[in-house]
Amino acid sequence: MTVNAIGIYFIRGLKYFMDSVLQLSKSILFEPPDWANFVAMFILNQRDAENKFVRLSPLIYSDSNSESDISSLVKDLHNLDMDLIKDEDVGKIETCFQAWVKGKIMNQPIQGFFKKGVYKCRFGQKSFDIGIKEWLEADKAN
Repeated sequence: MTVNAIGIYFIRGLKYFMDSVLQLSKSILFEPPDWANFVAMFILNQRDAENKFVRLSPLIYSDSNSESDISSLVKDLHNLDMDLIKDEDVGKIETCFQAWVKGKIMNQPIQGFFKKGVYKCRFGQKSFDIGIKEWLEADKAN
């Protein structure tokens, strides 16, 4: 095998590797772990499942009804790098947490959908206060 042939195979292999990594990263970004929460909810308890699972996670989303500071924060959060190293960027995450706890940012339900431009919950809790209340009630019951 010549040096040129080895180089061609190397480049093809590298291209395949890069394409594979790109596809895997897309699957993570475009098919997030929401799917796993939904499937787990039904596998673990199909009867009355929506009343037995609580998901507490901010939904990084804004619309025309959002306050301007929240819309700006959501835009900033979407533009953050995957690795936060600056104090300013970490501060945006802390601001998001505070806004979520205060109800200015919705909770991400196990399954949600848009209907006529409005985000609705099919399974899960729409706000932090509802989610934490249900979490504490479930904890007391056990």
